[in-house]
Amino acid sequence: MKKKGLILPARIEENQYRSYDAWDIVLLLRTRAYREYGFAVNEIVDILRDGSPERLIEKLEKRAQEVEAEIEKLKTVLSGLKYFSSRMQFMQENKGRYLVAERPAMYMLYIQKEYEMSDDPDVKKMLSEWCENPNVFPCTALFLDDITSKDFIGAQCMLAEDAKRLQIQEGRFVSYIEPRTCVYAVIEISSREELTNKILQPILDYMKKVGLKPVDDIFARWLVVNKMESQYKALAEVWIPIEDKTKLSLLYAKNKIDFNDVICYI
Repeated sequence: MKKKGLILPARIEENQYRSYDAWDIVLLLRTRAYREYGFAVNEIVDILRDGSPERLIEKLEKRAQEVEAEIEKLKTVLSGLKYFSSRMQFMQENKGRYLVAERPAMYMLYIQKEYEMSDDPDVKKMLSEWCENPNVFPCTALFLDDITSKDFIGAQCMLAEDAKRLQIQEGRFVSYIEPRTCVYAVIEISSREELTNKILQPILDYMKKVGLKPVDDIFARWLVVNKMESQYKALAEVWIPIEDKTKLSLLYAKNKIDFNDVICYI
């Protein structure tokens, strides 16, 4: 504030120390308070030079609204951190296992066909808006009909509860993905591999072995992507839809097989 000419302490001739009077101290303390409120230096200068209580009230109310918005954003960030951490922990605990799980309800924004990014301006605009939310993850839809097919859809996804809060709705490029009973697995993907259903062959082989039939297209959510020297590596959660759990339980009861001995529920 000295540079702005608001606080000019006197100097004591004997030792050249600065001397602040009571008014300077009060002004310094109020300046500190305004800084804690989050006002910029120029805003603080305006406040200290403006003797209007009405304009001060306007500034305080505006700053209060900004802080409320910041708090809401931080709540979203905190929620995202906790969710991401919990998924990473779950992946670590269940890597190498096949589980029967309920795929959560999600919304998907389609942004690419195979490796080609959409050039539609609406898609680019929505992608920019979605990426402001830390709870958004890349995802891929793989088609079940051909195990060697190189066709896939690239998208961004968010949980249905986040989409509801952000008022996301279905549209031309946005789809609602309903909850489904699935076989869940964690897979590692490298950029040296082609992204086809073939990378899921070990899971599909195991499902066939234990009598589980995939019934719909496959969904993968990419949680971690790293650049390792000349290649990319990723960890992804995969959901392969199967029949309803109730039907599965009846099937295994009929054949006197304990379903939990084959695949673990979560």
